[in-house]
Amino acid sequence: MLDRSTEEGVSGVAAGDLTGDGRPDLAYTLFGSEEEAYLRTMLSEPDGHTAGDGRTFSPAQLRVAVGDVNGDGQAELAVGNSGTARHRGRVEIFPGRATGPNLDGARQEINQSTSGVPGTGEDNDEFGDSVTLHDVDDDGYADIAIGVPGEDIGRVVDAGRIVTIPGSARGLATGRTTGINQGTPDIPGSVERGDEFGGYVDYRAGTAAGAVGLMVGAPGEDSGEGRTYVLGDDQAWWFKPSHAGIEV
Repeated sequence: MLDRSTEEGVSGVAAGDLTGDGRPDLAYTLFGSEEEAYLRTMLSEPDGHTAGDGRTFSPAQLRVAVGDVNGDGQAELAVGNSGTARHRGRVEIFPGRATGPNLDGARQEINQSTSGVPGTGEDNDEFGDSVTLHDVDDDGYADIAIGVPGEDIGRVVDAGRIVTIPGSARGLATGRTTGINQGTPDIPGSVERGDEFGGYVDYRAGTAAGAVGLMVGAPGEDSGEGRTYVLGDDQAWWFKPSHAGIEV
């Protein structure tokens, strides 16, 4: 999960066992400018932490998440970069390993030109503007949800979409990708210009029983007041800042 930054400093952090040693490691992003950003990893040791690999991305608007996509016990690092390729965006999956992810090594790259992924890569789609990982179906493989808030749905500009892809022993199984927007059956709301559905995604416990729901932000909903949707297996609901007494 990644929180947005303002101007400088740490812009987001995600934790998980990147090395398979049973201790949580960290991946964090540093906001440099609109043109570049920095990704660093910090690996847990018995007596503290040590710096792992790092990388500069340019152009970049980075989002990070950690989860064991291939079920090998070493969590993968997912990096969404909605600032690349004229803001068409992409997501890169760096494999976990005993010494931590190699951020200049082999990876799985996903964008809207990837087979099975819905939509067409267009300028300002912002694919990867938010990312989250969780083993939703308890099969031992972490699944990913990706926000595409700038996606046009039909002729409706910037309505937004999310993309979910299940994990597998070979990585993310793009052939089983699902695209969801506010025109999808059982999803609250309607497809509207500028809603930016998918501006935020996060898997969270969403029911009293502890079942995990997918939280989806639509910051442009209700004339910019915004809404958060919680999508569960058999139900979906939404709330907005005013419901919590928050003024925007």
